[in-house]
Amino acid sequence: MPRRTPPASLTIAAILVTNVLILLLLAFSALKARSRSWEYKLEDIPDAEFNDELNQMGSKGWEMIFARRASGGDQDPTTNYEVIFKRPKS
Repeated sequence: MPRRTPPASLTIAAILVTNVLILLLLAFSALKARSRSWEYKLEDIPDAEFNDELNQMGSKGWEMIFARRASGGDQDPTTNYEVIFKRPKS
């Protein structure tokens, strides 16, 4: 028995419906991402531990958004990084 192909109008309609559904999913995802709440964390990290601490925080879902080197002043010659992390609130 020969196989029947659907009419072209049905194929076009199926493609349009699929595209509309994809656009709706993308729009919903974008709206959800905009309404995301964040939590922030400020850490003081010693210079020698900087890379290890960044990797550890990253494995916990934290993203570094700012870092600056800060010295302890005349009484404290050590150098640390002041780092701000953020991650989505769950």
